[in-house]
Amino acid sequence: MKNTNRTNNWFWFILISELIIWQIGAIYIGFIKPLLTHTAIAFICSNSVSIIDFVIYYAAGRIAISSDSHRIYDPQIQLSWTNKLIAPLHIDHAFYFQYGPHILPLLIPLALFSLETAYVIWACLGLLFGIFGSIVLLKYLGWTRRETALFVLALVPSLPSILALKEGQLSWYFIGFITLYIWCLIKSRNILAGFILALMSVKPHYSIFFALPALAYKRWHLIISFIVVELILFLIAGNYVGWENIWSYPAVIRAAEINSNYMGVAAENMVCIRALLIQYLTPALALKLSLLATALSVIFVSILWLIAKKNDNIASPLALWTMTITVIACLTFSAHAHIHDTLLLAVPAMLTLNVRNSRGNPLSGWLYNWQWLFITFPFTSWLLLWAAEASNIFKISFFAFLMILFICALWQYKKLFATSFPYHI
Repeated sequence: MKNTNRTNNWFWFILISELIIWQIGAIYIGFIKPLLTHTAIAFICSNSVSIIDFVIYYAAGRIAISSDSHRIYDPQIQLSWTNKLIAPLHIDHAFYFQYGPHILPLLIPLALFSLETAYVIWACLGLLFGIFGSIVLLKYLGWTRRETALFVLALVPSLPSILALKEGQLSWYFIGFITLYIWCLIKSRNILAGFILALMSVKPHYSIFFALPALAYKRWHLIISFIVVELILFLIAGNYVGWENIWSYPAVIRAAEINSNYMGVAAENMVCIRALLIQYLTPALALKLSLLATALSVIFVSILWLIAKKNDNIASPLALWTMTITVIACLTFSAHAHIHDTLLLAVPAMLTLNVRNSRGNPLSGWLYNWQWLFITFPFTSWLLLWAAEASNIFKISFFAFLMILFICALWQYKKLFATSFPYHI
């Protein structure tokens, strides 16, 4: 017995040590080394200048408090500010900032720091916030400290995570938003949940999808909180950039998503259904059909939530599995999702990896295979990227992976709905 325990302790020690080494190496190569070599913000790649996504956030914050604030969606203004920030490097086409004006109150504080300092603060705060939200939800779901540590250690060096950190993207912030939102839903912290849902509206389709459980369970205080916070954000934004930019924003986003002269959209590199459509259709038609797919998936997921509401409470296995479907649908059928956004698959992993059967034993069969899809994703995500870069045949490899997850999630939902499936969380 002592020898068995000693062997188990050595196994966990070696596993955790390997994950830590992998994590340190991935973060150093993807985040720290570019900072040390001053190539984190802008660099020359294949005889052209590349810049990270964070530059447009920082530039937007600077523009919002400048004399150019009322022209914040003017591509020439954005191009001019970007070139000032990355000088002596230079780009010829705008890396277009197309986020809604209500994100500006969150970006303006970045202007208090230099570009590189703001980038480091932004990336580190996002990482810490995402880890904090994950720990809160995992603790509620009954994960042990060891399981939680292993999960985080595997998640941080995954491809979506490293890309999010490298680009200064929002994915880690959304991990924090979604995990805390789910926790608030379960704990009936409706005012805080509404506040978080409003922050998620930075990417509007996220707030639409995650408003569905609140509407299904008639959490009206949550909805009111969401509306109030949204109004406050828009009032602040309107004060800085003018109300004409508020009213005209829908036209701005429509034009930006299909303008080939703008950098940053890269529909051919997406992981959502648009990645498939853009292979065969014009950019404009691919966008329209992607938006239609989003609308249809919202309707479909709302039906699933109404079914879950009739049969169970919001903390039941059926409801948590519906949340799993919500996250996957939000990625798969959106009109705009890149590889770094697949970091959000961590949320379905949190909700389903610790599932046990009625006797407390790990599951077997197809659900066991489902769990292994998530367990191996930190490794297979790198393989999917290499496959996509190696051949056009694999351009939609991430979309195919998401579709597999979506179909499997629906199958399990059907089993939970049709029978009293013997497991608990």
